[in-house]
Amino acid sequence: MKKYVLIIIFILISSSGVCSSLKDLDKGLQFYNFQGAVAGYNYDIYILKINPDFYSLTLLMCSKTKQKPMTLKKWAEKYNLIAAINASMFWKDQRTSTGYMRSNKYINQKLIHKGYGGFFVFDPKDKDLPYVDIVERGKAIDSWKNLLERYNNVIQNFRMISKNGKNLWREKEKAFSVSAIGIDKKQNVLFIFSKFPVPMYYLNEILLKLPININGCLFTEGGSTSGLYIRYKDFEFESSGYSQIEVLPMSEQKQNIPNVLGIKKR
Repeated sequence: MKKYVLIIIFILISSSGVCSSLKDLDKGLQFYNFQGAVAGYNYDIYILKINPDFYSLTLLMCSKTKQKPMTLKKWAEKYNLIAAINASMFWKDQRTSTGYMRSNKYINQKLIHKGYGGFFVFDPKDKDLPYVDIVERGKAIDSWKNLLERYNNVIQNFRMISKNGKNLWREKEKAFSVSAIGIDKKQNVLFIFSKFPVPMYYLNEILLKLPININGCLFTEGGSTSGLYIRYKDFEFESSGYSQIEVLPMSEQKQNIPNVLGIKKR
């Protein structure tokens, strides 16, 4: 049985001490946990860093697979995923993404949400493009729309952090658990799960100061429907979030999710 390398790192964020643990699950696959406090909120952040040279992404939608929504763990088990996270928020029909979503020629949501400023894209049609990227909406509509067409998979969501490192949320917001997808400056994919309810502004500030070199981040779900699941060899991690009032561990329940983003080994 392989023993995982455990590295304990201590850093400072503003005036709050942060304990960080890192598990090297395999080449190109690292699992971080950051714990601390900011502005009176305790936080517990889990990040899976994925090198796309060794792992491919897959977008799964129950509307396409003709099945009912499942927990992240059940998605992973059924489709042999190493990890699974919320792909996007969804409407009450438990099928349709709130923002534009497409996998190859299959379209789950055809409408581009006017309030969402970012698109997570992967698997380009052209070899000159990076395997994964975040496309930001700009004034030159032809530019970003044409770029979306050059990728096989597109998921639209709120931006949390812009690609130039700007915190895009206001300070006075409600606190909730968060699932998010980001990339770092080396084009690694970041599956991010913030378990304890923290206002988005402060969560963004934490992420920007952590040693993860984040280079853009999109919000994919909040509250009790947010979560992250990982299984690799003898390692397993499963957790879901809380709304602002659900702060006791006994309130944690694994919710059924209609659309997930997963990874597989190449």
